[in-house]
Amino acid sequence: GWLLNIECALDEDKIPRLKDFVAYLTRKSHNQIPGSMIIWYDAITEKGLLSWQNELNSLNQGFFAACDGIFLNYTWTRQHLERSENFIRNYYPRRKLDVFVGIDVFGRGQTAKLDTHSTLAAVIEFKFSTAIFAPGWTYESLEESMRRDQLDPVQCNDRFLKLNDRFWNLLWKYLYVRGPTELPFYTSFCLGSGKIRNRLGKTLDESWFNLSRQGFQPSIPYAAPRNQGIDPIYWTHSFETALDGGSCLRMEDIHPNCRLFACDFACGSDLLVGYAFRRSNELSADVRLVLKAYNTRYHDSVKIVCGGEDCHLSERRNEMKALLLDSEDWPRLLELKAQLKLPLVAAINGWEIRYYYLSFEAIVQPVSIVDIGVELVKDDPKDHVLLGAISLQAGFPASRSRIRKRSIVTYGA
Repeated sequence: GWLLNIECALDEDKIPRLKDFVAYLTRKSHNQIPGSMIIWYDAITEKGLLSWQNELNSLNQGFFAACDGIFLNYTWTRQHLERSENFIRNYYPRRKLDVFVGIDVFGRGQTAKLDTHSTLAAVIEFKFSTAIFAPGWTYESLEESMRRDQLDPVQCNDRFLKLNDRFWNLLWKYLYVRGPTELPFYTSFCLGSGKIRNRLGKTLDESWFNLSRQGFQPSIPYAAPRNQGIDPIYWTHSFETALDGGSCLRMEDIHPNCRLFACDFACGSDLLVGYAFRRSNELSADVRLVLKAYNTRYHDSVKIVCGGEDCHLSERRNEMKALLLDSEDWPRLLELKAQLKLPLVAAINGWEIRYYYLSFEAIVQPVSIVDIGVELVKDDPKDHVLLGAISLQAGFPASRSRIRKRSIVTYGA
């Protein structure tokens, strides 16, 4: 869609034509681009004056009425929000979420930067939508210090990613999270760039940049918000090696587990689950994939732990261990024409790969996987694990009996 920002005065007699244009563009966009939106920026008034209102009122409502929403200027106060709330209640009671209250991350006229979350909290209190302007502050604010400290590109990238993650983590509890919902699902956690480009752990090329090759990134922050200097780092991106692409996730301090994805994968056709990882110490470190299956009819859930053969669980209700598929079941998956993103091998180029077949034959549908996380198991605090990829795809319920070590998902007693 389009954000319409006209920040210059116009003759008042041209305003009706401008409103007609906004309405025309909105209709055409909806017809030709389903799901598109036209948003009006709060700058000029219906008198043609350049006068930022910082609220929805009679001076800008005509533009609001002609399109999908309004982006309010960001020098608002609580009184502006109160007046907007009264106005929308009286004239547009069904369009409250179409009011996008502006927040300038650079903090021009309001509290922002790493305190943006406190300003966002004020907006959420009124249940308006929010327009976050200039989130590029997380990089631009570092440019001077990166020149002063004479950082190389790798150090610059590391500093930016940490600040960017911290910024969004602080906002996360106020955001509507849209996690993945469609199968098959695959991610290598690649950011679409890297010092190297790998395929199945083998280096194909040197430094590269292509955002179209970016994989799904975790939809849940790595840590609860803390002060800047003491964030516990649950995971970071590692650019030193990768299974597929230019980066993977490095995990060093996860207690007791770490959620990665909020999701909604239907399980009516069973699930074939796989993940690839690399450990710093094969004897004392391991990582387990943890899935949460939720029954929307009975509001019950089960935690499915996918680990190695030596994975042991405590006797908790609604927690089960998935059976690791071995080489005897691999040919059956190929016969069933499984479309695999990861190779059917136990290891490749230093990366270990595990597969599991989850059968939902014993559970009343509908059931969905609503959460994907990991558990890190290690003896030495210095050990770490690299998570290279996660893969989920629909199974083969009509032929599930052919899978010798399928895991039948059930709820605990």
